[in-house]
Amino acid sequence: MAYLKNHEGRLARKAEDSAKKRANWFATLNREAMAKGCWITSSPGASMVTMDALPGNGWPDELRRRGFPMKAEPDGQRVLHYATTEKFVVNADGSLGPLVEGSTKSVSLVVHQPGLVTVKRWSFPAPF
Repeated sequence: MAYLKNHEGRLARKAEDSAKKRANWFATLNREAMAKGCWITSSPGASMVTMDALPGNGWPDELRRRGFPMKAEPDGQRVLHYATTEKFVVNADGSLGPLVEGSTKSVSLVVHQPGLVTVKRWSFPAPF
């Protein structure tokens, strides 16, 4: 019976090693996504990885070049804390006013406000 215990122990270690390998891969992917301005929206153990990126972000194309079979999903929305930006100038009376297109005044204040933005979504199978 000792051989059965060893066999089960090896299987358990192999499954544990596989889980650690997958968790490390996901953590590395998530760090890279954050550094590139993208968001991984799937859970670490999911068989399909889903991600969001702002339109024009080049990271999904980079992943495709690296061999990931990226599948485009329907667009989505995210709430970002910097969705809109307003620029203000100091008026002659000292008050703040919005920057008018074509103005030669220098910007005195920039205000970022939260709001909804449209994001592109992709999915691809996890390699493990």
